[in-house]
Amino acid sequence: MIAHRECYGKLYEPILAQGSGQQTTGAVFRIKPSLPGMAAVPPGIEVAIAAWDECMACSESPGCLQLSGAKLLAEFYVRH
Repeated sequence: MIAHRECYGKLYEPILAQGSGQQTTGAVFRIKPSLPGMAAVPPGIEVAIAAWDECMACSESPGCLQLSGAKLLAEFYVRH
């Protein structure tokens, strides 16, 4: 088995955890849940561009992106 970085395949973890209704923060993405009220605020996504640049500079980024995307699609399939 190939040893990978700890973050390998976890690029979209905050998005996968979004069902919790709480703010989730990962290495690149921060998901803010919707706020209920008279003027409901939709969920928001913030991107840490410096962290994204660091991910893209990593030698493992192509495989990491593929695995992260596959996990995101599988989770979407399971939930819907």
